[in-house]
Amino acid sequence: MEEIYHTISTAVDLWRLPKHSENDIIVATEFWLQHATNKVSVETRKIGPESRDAWLNKRTKGTGDEAQSLLTRFVWLVADDNSKKISLSSPVRDILLERFGLGLADKYFKTFYSGVTGLPRVSTPELDQRAYAFCYAPKIAAIWSHTVSKESPNVETITEGLIFTRSALRKDPLDTSAPGEEEGPLRDLQRFLEVVPWNANACRSPTFPPYLFSLMLSRQMNDTQAGITKSIQQIESRTGYHEFANRNEIGASNGLAELSARASGHAAKLASVKRKGQVVEKLLDFITETVDEEAAYQDRDLHLGGDMLKDNARVLQKRLEMQRIEVEYTLKRVEIQIQALFHLISQYDSINNYELSLWTKDISLTSQRDAASMKTLAVVTMFFLPGSFISALFSTPLFDWDTVDLTQRDSIGVPLTPQFRLYWAVTVPLTLVTFILYSLWLLSLAKQRQTIAKQREERIGQEISRAYEAHDINGQKEAERQRIARTRRRRTLPGEGTIGEPDVRKVWFDA
Repeated sequence: MEEIYHTISTAVDLWRLPKHSENDIIVATEFWLQHATNKVSVETRKIGPESRDAWLNKRTKGTGDEAQSLLTRFVWLVADDNSKKISLSSPVRDILLERFGLGLADKYFKTFYSGVTGLPRVSTPELDQRAYAFCYAPKIAAIWSHTVSKESPNVETITEGLIFTRSALRKDPLDTSAPGEEEGPLRDLQRFLEVVPWNANACRSPTFPPYLFSLMLSRQMNDTQAGITKSIQQIESRTGYHEFANRNEIGASNGLAELSARASGHAAKLASVKRKGQVVEKLLDFITETVDEEAAYQDRDLHLGGDMLKDNARVLQKRLEMQRIEVEYTLKRVEIQIQALFHLISQYDSINNYELSLWTKDISLTSQRDAASMKTLAVVTMFFLPGSFISALFSTPLFDWDTVDLTQRDSIGVPLTPQFRLYWAVTVPLTLVTFILYSLWLLSLAKQRQTIAKQREERIGQEISRAYEAHDINGQKEAERQRIARTRRRRTLPGEGTIGEPDVRKVWFDA
């Protein structure tokens, strides 16, 4: 039976855990039964290398009314996000795996991301032991074993395991002086274990760890959903897409992108909440199934603990159904707000585009006024151009003013200089050449536009022709396919007036 687990463990490693540190100090949480009061006390402590062996062999402490027996203990292995290392050295972890009987569980739990499972039972003349594995990646994972002694019936059963988790709260799980930036699963679970009054029979059951994890995840679902509900109320007040009378609406005029990103983040968190709900359901189902399976191997106290956990699992399942209703409702509200924000952003984009078009219109009007001013300047220039030309003409040495007889009042004739003919001989051809070059440039531009238009028309025509050809080819193929199908049907049917089998060779050959 173990062969399949070894095969899967060898072929699959989804977790790819970081390297182990050089730390040899064990951090463990223990559940002790006080025989005088039948109460369970929870202690979290450190164990150094010098006291490790004594701690591993210790099952009882105290005498008389102070006598206590160890029921359950968990060793914490914290993955540090900064150093990318696990907070326990690899040799110490190997010692714990061997003493707790978790060698196969340590390999197998890395083959899945979410869920819980039990591994094959190991029975010897001295004890009966079974290992289990739970994963909720990437937040937490646990492997544990439940051991029942056959040699000494008076010895308490014990549950021992390792819990892998990530914590950004504190690097030292026992350091309560400096809180971190966020609550991690480690401190969350430790605090939960310390404040809840635990039943001794429940702690004796091998399904006690799944019960712990289901309570922890269920509580996290409530906390996450409560935070999302508060945030979505704020978004609803900003968007106004709701019918709640108790919302203080201020209108959404800016920060829409931030609200949209927040709403999308809430949708992702709600997906995580739904995943937690599915994992909790698997844990509760596993409790019920395992309690029934373990009935043949347990004594009366374990039966009592198992039956109690089954009853608690039923209560948690009903509560989980109510949580799912709230999660679906909250998710629907988030989706509505995401759509509302999308429409609001689109509306504001439309308004911005409209304002941009108004600005463009203003710019066009300004350009038009500038063009009118230029036209005015051109008219004024044209008004003064003849006079300027005449002034320039008479200031040019084209006339021989020195030979004019000013005493003859009845004559205004001015003799011409030789440069007069030279001026017109150069000016007229140069002006004609300028206009001719300008006309050739305009013709060149017109031909380029015609060539581009012709090429575009040809390309469009070719695309249309290819489309028609493809349509005709498809039509021909379909017609050919239908003809072949009709031929096959005729060949596979017996002839008129005959009862017989079709010619199978013709059918396969034609196909």
